[in-house]
Amino acid sequence: MNDNYQQNSIPKIYVPYWLIVLLLFLFTPLGLILMWLSEWSLKAKVLVTLFFAFLVLNNTINKKLNRINATTGNSHSISIKEN
Repeated sequence: MNDNYQQNSIPKIYVPYWLIVLLLFLFTPLGLILMWLSEWSLKAKVLVTLFFAFLVLNNTINKKLNRINATTGNSHSISIKEN
């Protein structure tokens, strides 16, 4: 296969840095796609992607735990009684 075809198969686009950062917080999926198509370093792309993946997983786990606590009536709060 032609090496030039493989190198040019994923188009690199120019989107201003500030716009990508703004879209990462306002509309994360589009921001991630634009970030991966831009000229950011691989290290930055991986770190930002892992950060947003952590946020999504953390939010999902917290919602499930809250739903379980609401249905079972369990609360993990500690009350201190003073004598």
